[in-house]
Amino acid sequence: MTRSALLFGIACAMLFLQACSKESGDYNRELIPVLQNGKAGYVDTKGAFVIAPQFEAASVFSNGLARVRDKGKYGFIDDKGKPVIPPTYKYASIFSEGMAVVVRENNPPEYINAKGEVLFAVKNAQRAGVFSEGLAPVQIKAKWGFVDAKGELAIPAQYRGAMFFSDGMAPIIDERRKWGFIDKTGKTVIAPAFDAVGNFRDGLCSAFDGKNYGFIDKTGAFVIPARYQHAFDFTEGYGRVRLDNKYGFIDTKGGVKVAPQYDVLSGMYGGLASFKTGDSTGFIDADGMVVIPRQFQVATPFIGDIALVMKDKKIGLIDRKGAFVVQPTFDGFDMSYMLTLEGALRGFLDYSVIPTDLFNPDDLAEILVRDCSGEKFHGLDAASTYADITKIASVLPQPVAGVSTLEAMEDVPLTPEARQARSVYTFTDSPLTSPGATLTGVQLDIRLLGPAIGKQSQVVDALKKAFVKIGLAMSEEGPDRATFTGPKLRIVAEGTPKRLMISVTFTR
Repeated sequence: MTRSALLFGIACAMLFLQACSKESGDYNRELIPVLQNGKAGYVDTKGAFVIAPQFEAASVFSNGLARVRDKGKYGFIDDKGKPVIPPTYKYASIFSEGMAVVVRENNPPEYINAKGEVLFAVKNAQRAGVFSEGLAPVQIKAKWGFVDAKGELAIPAQYRGAMFFSDGMAPIIDERRKWGFIDKTGKTVIAPAFDAVGNFRDGLCSAFDGKNYGFIDKTGAFVIPARYQHAFDFTEGYGRVRLDNKYGFIDTKGGVKVAPQYDVLSGMYGGLASFKTGDSTGFIDADGMVVIPRQFQVATPFIGDIALVMKDKKIGLIDRKGAFVVQPTFDGFDMSYMLTLEGALRGFLDYSVIPTDLFNPDDLAEILVRDCSGEKFHGLDAASTYADITKIASVLPQPVAGVSTLEAMEDVPLTPEARQARSVYTFTDSPLTSPGATLTGVQLDIRLLGPAIGKQSQVVDALKKAFVKIGLAMSEEGPDRATFTGPKLRIVAEGTPKRLMISVTFTR
């Protein structure tokens, strides 16, 4: 792994840690996955290899097992390195609450126990997550819900998006792309009103009101005003915030604990937090005093009395005074470890969401025909404006004076990899310079990946049935192309082995 790749991966991981962790106390802090000569193995806190480097990838140990990858497949080992569940899975999460979600080739997500026994499968799920507080998020036909430990759909799939349960509440997204919270019965306890949220910690949760971040309580009210560029959930009573492009800490009342001054800042763990200014990293204590001067290229949070650091392009272990317990000798550490490390220190573990490897053309067709009629496509028609489109897609801010097209990205989970689809919207005039500009057409460019490759004929056939079912007239133009017409629109669907194009023209 190159230094630039490692630094980039760690930077990304630090930004997304709070979206990638869940409550659990069963985490082995004594075995650390490191990379040596391109292979992953495990060392103890003195730097001695306990499990020799032999894997393509290796995760933290949770529930007594670690996920490893060998020859492109995932399996699980015990803390002696003995294979417990053979590497036969295309995708796999780590264990949480006694279960892991796995996917075999050309199969849907399955939940297994620590013996590798299949407990249940979610056959129609496009994605499935690990368990948190007795429930696991699943995506079915582009909607998210939750299954219980018996595999029953405890909360119906009805949300545009969902995260994991923490402190009895889970964030969900409604059709307006607003975040709110539900309880474990599925009851809405905080109405969707936010553009982004974190997880509740110390009774508070970071939330974005569309302009700034602040912190809300369990009623959904901002108790720390939204005034920050970014905010992360509290750890040990310290909330990490960004103001004027610098990071610092506040307390649960909003008072400044450490003034924003750092380019990068971790959460506070065991009374220490790593910080970065310029190209080097050090550590501060709970009072904001520098206790380990800047000298490392990269540093993880402390695991008890040990932290991993990079110096001179090698990874070593330091103690709480900054002295090397193990000199920098390792090539790197596995990025899955970084994604779970900070969460595990909070009493949380990996929030894995696993894609299916089973492609169903009928499910894709149902998603694409949803909210369509002879006059509307996904709720849009010839009278739709720029504002209407921003409600259904994450629009890229590209239109300028004289330009009458608008690009956007829509989250269409059409393949096992759940890639996004590129959309192009055409207007009567530039939507930014002419507020009255209305829609003339939509073009949706969808990539077919994984098991969906080469299935374009099945997809077009499924679209034929779906569009005719809602009352559109059809004109067949071969196995991979068809035209559908309604009173106020015309739709052309055309497939290639790796792509599906849908072109919609509105008539007035």
